[in-house]
Amino acid sequence: KAGFLYTGETRPAFSRARGESADTRMMVWLA
Repeated sequence: KAGFLYTGETRPAFSRARGESADTRMMVWLA
């Protein structure tokens, strides 16, 4: 459940963070 909530907030940022390793790293860690 915590991952789902995190993904929701990172979803919009993922596009912009796609170039950033900091945000992308968090998404991968959750996955």
